[in-house]
Parts: sequence; C-alpha cells; structure tokens
Amino acid sequence: MVWQTEATAAHFRNGVDRAASPDGRFAVMGSPPTVKDGDPRVALASLADGNVLQTFPGPRNSPCHAGAADSRSFWLSGGSLFAVYRLTP
Repeated sequence: MVWQTEATAAHFRNGVDRAASPDGRFAVMGSPPTVKDGDPRVALASLADGNVLQTFPGPRNSPCHAGAADSRSFWLSGGSLFAVYRLTP
C-alpha cells in the first residue's frame, strides 16, 4: 500500500467522489474538515508516494463530484460549487 487516509468523523457529511488523473500520477479525494471551521475539504494527492499536495474547499451539505479529464487539471462540482483547478509543474 502506497497511501492510506485515516480520520475520525465528528460530523457526518456527504462524501467526495474519488477521481484519478489519466496518467495515474494524482488523485482527488475527500479530506477531513479543518479544525478551524469544520468545512469539508478535498485533497489532491500524489499516487506515487501518497503525499497530500494541497487541499481545497468542498461544497457544504451536498455530495461532491470530482473528475480529471486530462492529467493537467481536475474539477469539483456540488451544490452551488463548480470549480476547475489547473495543475502547474
């Protein structure tokens, strides 16, 4: 196993669909909410070593759908959120 996500659920919310980039380098998945505000987060992780590269805000009280049509960007959609993030080298 290269990586594993562990968390304790304090508040149950709708989850995040997982998506992997076509080249198999990155994945987008749910992440534990921040302690400060409790808002849902979405993580961009490296599939090579399991490191979380960055987290992004997720939609509140709505399922989050994620996709990666190419290996240079990904999108998140849920509730009133629709965001496209472009990866830079």
